[in-house]
Amino acid sequence: MKYLSKYQYSLTISMLFLFLASACNKDDSNGPDTLAPTVSLVAGNGIAFTGQNLTLAAFVTNEFSGTDLAKVEFFKGSTKLGEATSAPFTFNYLVTENEPGAAIDFTAKATDKAGNSSTSAITQAFVGTRVEAESGILRGLAIAVNNPTASGGQKVGAIDNPESGIDLPLNITVAGTYIFKIAAGTDFNDVTHLAYIDGDTASGKLYSVNRNGWDNWNQYTVEFALSVGMHTLSIRHNSWFGELDYIDISKKP
Repeated sequence: MKYLSKYQYSLTISMLFLFLASACNKDDSNGPDTLAPTVSLVAGNGIAFTGQNLTLAAFVTNEFSGTDLAKVEFFKGSTKLGEATSAPFTFNYLVTENEPGAAIDFTAKATDKAGNSSTSAITQAFVGTRVEAESGILRGLAIAVNNPTASGGQKVGAIDNPESGIDLPLNITVAGTYIFKIAAGTDFNDVTHLAYIDGDTASGKLYSVNRNGWDNWNQYTVEFALSVGMHTLSIRHNSWFGELDYIDISKKP
């Protein structure tokens, strides 16, 4: 077996360290770092409910598995909301917009330590709102009743004949399919309500209210395609006796 001399051994070790240093420093072998990271953005499930946090999550790809990433900035339109300097790259946006269906544009900008940056494509979220049933126009026998366990501290009861229920005016700024999640409750069997738009009862949609006792609310979902402009959602008695708490309104992403 041939052994290396002390001089040859030292030279080999020195060359090995030089090689490792070069391999770990991309700039020494490839010149200045000019490769920008890439970034994409997700805005929750695409629905931004008024008064709630919407989580913006950025996904970044860059050299060395992100170890040279400096920051990710989050924007609403051209307004900077905040930034994150370490993974996970997220930001919670408190939604103040209150027009159901209105679009909010978000982007994320990723910058590495060499100053290279790129911006994601625009990601939209559509505003969703909660409307208290008692804030609508009460029809027929329907009355608002104070109730500390209900959303907003009140509910709408006495929806006891076909003329009874509520009308909710809607200002639609973006055309599309809208989701209405109606919170209703009853202590009777076979309770149904009819929901319809702009007086069109023929195209209305029935939902059945489960018997879970008074003040135990379940959400029942109906959908309608709406054009831009003013509309009215109506909810009326159809059979037996139920009550309403609130309606969550959002546009399908």
